[in-house]
Amino acid sequence: MSRKTPIFRVVLAEFLATALLVGVGCASCTNAISHTIHSPVATSLAFGLLVGSLVQIFGHISGAHLNPAVTVCAVILEEIPPELMFAYILSQIFGGIAGYAILMLITPAAIIREDSHQDFGCCTTVPNLELSTLNAFCTEFLATSMLILLVCSSWDARNPNRQNLPMQFALGITALGIVFGSRTGPSMNPARSFGPAVWNGVWTKHWIYWVAPLFAAMLVTTMYKSIFGFTRNLREEKKDDANQPNDMKVENANQLDDTELQMFLDRLFANLENPHYVRVAYHSPPSAVVLAGNNKLVAGDTAGRTISITFYSRQEPVEKTIKQPEKKTETPDKMDRIKTIRIAAAEFIGTAFLVAFGCATCTQALSKETWTIFHAAVGFGLVIATIVLVIGHISGAHINPAISVGVAVLQVIPPKMLLVYIPAQICGGIAGFGMLKAMTPYEILEADGGSTGFCVNAPNPAMTLAHAFMAEFFATALLMLLVCAILDKNADHQTVPLQIGTAITGLVLVIGHRSSASMNPARSLGPAFWNSYWDDHWLYWIAPTAGSAVAALLYRTVFGFRKEAEHRPEPVPLQDIEERK
Repeated sequence: MSRKTPIFRVVLAEFLATALLVGVGCASCTNAISHTIHSPVATSLAFGLLVGSLVQIFGHISGAHLNPAVTVCAVILEEIPPELMFAYILSQIFGGIAGYAILMLITPAAIIREDSHQDFGCCTTVPNLELSTLNAFCTEFLATSMLILLVCSSWDARNPNRQNLPMQFALGITALGIVFGSRTGPSMNPARSFGPAVWNGVWTKHWIYWVAPLFAAMLVTTMYKSIFGFTRNLREEKKDDANQPNDMKVENANQLDDTELQMFLDRLFANLENPHYVRVAYHSPPSAVVLAGNNKLVAGDTAGRTISITFYSRQEPVEKTIKQPEKKTETPDKMDRIKTIRIAAAEFIGTAFLVAFGCATCTQALSKETWTIFHAAVGFGLVIATIVLVIGHISGAHINPAISVGVAVLQVIPPKMLLVYIPAQICGGIAGFGMLKAMTPYEILEADGGSTGFCVNAPNPAMTLAHAFMAEFFATALLMLLVCAILDKNADHQTVPLQIGTAITGLVLVIGHRSSASMNPARSLGPAFWNSYWDDHWLYWIAPTAGSAVAALLYRTVFGFRKEAEHRPEPVPLQDIEERK
């Protein structure tokens, strides 16, 4: 969204977008018209695709928040000025009320009454009667937390997957709907809950749908900004200021090291209009390299030198000078420490959400629908795709010790980093099942747990251990081959989250009835730990880890793995720069 967009357009866009979200989205819940019961997957997909469309339609006008919680997130991240927050929220609230009026205009009153759940009204968000108030609050809080993490990562200029925002939000909303549809709605959006509540006069535990999402937005956004950092995209602001097209502030310019300089270059390239080439001049000794259409340094060590960076675009060149102090090699690199902390935090959070949300799709007792493995497969696949969108740019989103081992075999990360990745994933898996217990009544977990405990991985009794071992081995090997292809710089990287999510869905459908389709030691450890069930647990560590390592070694030695693209920009002599000007 451009900061120069007139306020009336912003308000109108948010009003219309929220009205369409509630009116059209809730229309997907009217089962009586089709005389069939819509599955949670169908309703969630309808809402997800609708949100994706609305982001495409209104995103460039107002940012397409559609949600007071997202607006609070935007204010904390400085995506919008604080004085606009109440204008956004009021337009969303009235949009939600108008949206439900649209539903009533296009739907006979008899149909709406027939689709009313427990006399609460059609599409009114009320917690499942099996849930306690604490269960419902934790559910809305955690669901909104994932949504806000997705928003933060989508707006973060460092995220390479941020180009297709409509697809990202369609995936995320669909995943959260499948996971929590039978629990609290889920709403994750006060304005979406407010409209149906007003027209139906139903306020049962309505406060949850305001307090939990807004609290999650404030807490999670602050956490993301503090722990992971946040880089704003200034492209729209640059377009608004034609008088200073290449003017950018560089914070702490006298303290930039190589990594920070690269981040600085990334930001500038992201915000320049059609740059032709860039000159990075080292004044001691005099030399230069030029990067044509690329944002990577191709030569030179910046430590201890004064660097002039000249960015040429359609306007006159503007030169930036950075004075870099001599780097002290005897002290640990501060940026490396920060990066390590961020990686550990991202893997912990990602694995926790994987276990909590993935296993939540298996709570059959909360749903009136017939549960099949298809629900679990789609739920796990979309949850993992969303997690890749959220933390992929921070840690690579391994969320799996077996994948981390395979990535180390590929030499993408040094082996010592396994001491960061794997403990974080293990702790995340344990914490994730604890989150699930906070969202789910004990009786439900017991009813769905069977003899092994809820969501504990165990081989099918009809399978021998050898059969189950090979199922986990080959499934993880196939998953790792996909990861190898994604990490290969010569492969297509445009739809990474979707590639991973669909692969997980397919593999769960294939081997879910055989070995429970873990393919992830951390995912197996969390439920086993909380249920104290360790029978054949070793299988879910050795088989996935071995499969991943063998697949990575095979790809690296047979197919050839390239960490860098083969075609890299060559340094261009300075005289060529003058000829091109």
